[in-house]
Amino acid sequence: MWIRAAALVLAAWIWGCGSAASGPEAAFDRLHLAMATRDARVLFDVLETESRWAVDTVWKYQRELAALLVKDFPAHISERELKRLKVAVDSASSREFFAAQNMLGDPLAELGHNAEGLGTRARVERDSPEAKKARVITTTGRVVPVACGPDGMWGYSGLHDDLLRWREATANDLSRFKQEADLFSRGK
Repeated sequence: MWIRAAALVLAAWIWGCGSAASGPEAAFDRLHLAMATRDARVLFDVLETESRWAVDTVWKYQRELAALLVKDFPAHISERELKRLKVAVDSASSREFFAAQNMLGDPLAELGHNAEGLGTRARVERDSPEAKKARVITTTGRVVPVACGPDGMWGYSGLHDDLLRWREATANDLSRFKQEADLFSRGK
């Protein structure tokens, strides 16, 4: 019995991006439910995998940067920089961080503010049946990008590029501050 269950899990993992249960339609349906809640934390849950990972990384890097500032920098510098990191420090999870920050503006506004503004699924466009990206066209005329992540799950990908740029900028900040912390420690 367990062999059959393992085979089913493996099959789901291999064909996840092609299955109806985790396809573009299901991703949009989860997004529509998230929009009905009007809660950015729920929107975070329906992001495609790489977007969620990018938010996770930004949250972790900003918290690491805050700890570095407190430990290795003069008070006048750390106080100034900690103000911009307050949301990351105060957030208990990357999900909470995503909902509390405003770096990307209001992600719900981009989708029509709520489920009614988003509309319902009118049609799905894919370049090919095997494509890992799709566009859901809604009854309100919105074009909603969705993508299949490396875990085989489809999710909303409209913030993907912005989140990856934010992750890279945060990684650069952390690297720069680590170098500056090293200079401060040598000067002591």
